Amino acid sequence: MTVVSKAWMVAVPALALAGCLQPAAQAPMAPVVALPAPTVPGPVAAPPMAPSASARRIAANAAGGLTLPDGTDVDVNTDGGFTLPNGAVVRRNASGGLVLPNGAVCAADADGYLCP
Repeated sequence: MTVVSKAWMVAVPALALAGCLQPAAQAPMAPVVALPAPTVPGPVAAPPMAPSASARRIAANAAGGLTLPDGTDVDVNTDGGFTLPNGAVVRRNASGGLVLPNGAVCAADADGYLCP
């Protein structure tokens, strides 16, 4: 046998057994730390706007009722709503606004209600 064939007889079994051995122990890895999310400015609330030319006001009157945009005075019922001259009922919602028969909501303010 030659030196080369003896080397192969040693190398082949050694390489075959190398796949059966456990891998060498590794140092533990540091825990993964989540980076904080980048700060992105969020939506900014619009500043209060002055009533538009198309806005209508339902104003509180001296009699304890309300004055409609057309000048008609109505009495407020016990629920905080009222009945329009045409018989339609305006109800007060949970946030203190008025829900008109067409579904529009009038927001309460210091002087009464501002309607779209």
